[in-house]
Amino acid sequence: MRVPSLIRTSAWFLQNYMRNRSKYLNIGNYAEQGFAYMEKGIALNEAMIKKAVATPGLKLVLGTDANAGAHGRNADEIIARVKQGNQKPTDAIVSATSLSAKSLNMDTKGGKVYRNTK
Repeated sequence: MRVPSLIRTSAWFLQNYMRNRSKYLNIGNYAEQGFAYMEKGIALNEAMIKKAVATPGLKLVLGTDANAGAHGRNADEIIARVKQGNQKPTDAIVSATSLSAKSLNMDTKGGKVYRNTK
């Protein structure tokens, strides 16, 4: 099954479960019906990301509730937001860095990136 890359990268739980379907299938509540429901959510999530990126003034932050197997994939979401979600590259980077920190009230507790100061 092909999962569009915007969705693979922006919906960690869908991406991870669909990619590892054979490992989860028939364990607890991970039945065919649940996977079919997740698959329907792929198109909804793609439309949601595009709408969010196009909404003026919306503070779209990048974060993760990375479940097993999805760690380290945040850069993929940044790329997908730019290529398929029409987000400006600078906005995507800010959403993953300073805006995310600010949303957690941590914007004064870390390092900063400065434009050429020489």
